[in-house]
Amino acid sequence: MKKWVVPENSNKRVQRASRMIGKGTGTPEEIREARDVLSNYRLAQAFPLNAVTVTVHATSARLGDRRRDHGFVLG
Repeated sequence: MKKWVVPENSNKRVQRASRMIGKGTGTPEEIREARDVLSNYRLAQAFPLNAVTVTVHATSARLGDRRRDHGFVLG
């Protein structure tokens, strides 16, 4: 069982899909396919971005606690 979504499309295909959606061009089937491409791209980026965000928040909280212990209070 996969823990995260794997990118299935090239960057070039993602860019083409993005332009198609942005301009509103293409047949309903092409637009549906472009949305699928963009959806896969978004989901594939969500896990790594969330991992970085959680790490930054945890590190920030830990450093904030350490600074308060030494008398340094941040705004």
